[in-house]
Amino acid sequence: QRNDEEAIVDRGGTRSMLKTNFEKEELEGHRTLYIGVHVPLGSRRHRRHRHHGHRHKKRDREQDSGVDDGRESPTYNTPSQRVQFLLGTEDDDEEHIPHDLFTELDEICLREGEDAEWRETARWLKFEEDVEDGGERWSKPYVATLFLHSLFELRSCILNGIVLLDMKASSLEDVA
Repeated sequence: QRNDEEAIVDRGGTRSMLKTNFEKEELEGHRTLYIGVHVPLGSRRHRRHRHHGHRHKKRDREQDSGVDDGRESPTYNTPSQRVQFLLGTEDDDEEHIPHDLFTELDEICLREGEDAEWRETARWLKFEEDVEDGGERWSKPYVATLFLHSLFELRSCILNGIVLLDMKASSLEDVA
């Protein structure tokens, strides 16, 4: 058996590909991966000269008709299915079952005469796309929603910036 840490020699550098023999073990470890970039036929035009009155009618007809090369790329219903495919996990793999993502934003509320209380102001279920598609909304529309991009920006600010959690300030002027 081959050790997983052993380096694989790249024999693709030689021009002679006619006598290439692949072992069965080598082929089993490879999988076809379709990336979601569609390049239409005839898109590799290099115009160096412009010929007036002369057109490539056959190429234009093929491009307009939407001729495809016959390859099928897999379609995914959810982002988790796409990630599972990219990672190479199978559907019946019990070890890598995707879990629903739940994120909650709580803010501390202070009212006179009452104790401080954490209140939920927004939450996200599963993936951002599922919520936007009208999927599994858990509350009425009055609850503030926050885009996942904004969460990443907040995370970046916390990781890369200065955070003053113990400062007593009620306005931006107090912070400055």
